Amino acid sequence: MSTKNYFVVTLIDLPGSVEARKKHSAAHYQSPLVSGNIIRIGIEKSSTMSASEVAGLLLQPGTLTTDADAAEKVQGSLVIAQAESVDKVWEVLKVDPYWTQGVWDQEKTTVVPVIVAKPKLE
Repeated sequence: MSTKNYFVVTLIDLPGSVEARKKHSAAHYQSPLVSGNIIRIGIEKSSTMSASEVAGLLLQPGTLTTDADAAEKVQGSLVIAQAESVDKVWEVLKVDPYWTQGVWDQEKTTVVPVIVAKPKLE
């Protein structure tokens, strides 16, 4: 049985952070959050934390993923993470370029423990 726990992380973008998101996206994709294997979907398995299964963008209300301009209507990020503790999730979040460079609203970020119905065990 895995000793890692699941967490839902919501990261709302600061108003006017579209350009900062674009500017820092390459560094974000190299960050421990993305490349370090805490995210549970859509990212290749890496070695620093655990296997991966859900991450994506939060869209503005009324926007559908099939809309041609959906990628331009981002309002934040959603991650289902797996880590030993909530503190480990926060540790990884706080070094991400989106956190340090003013993309995500640090006051509105939440990390909530969850039970996943069909977890992928290591």
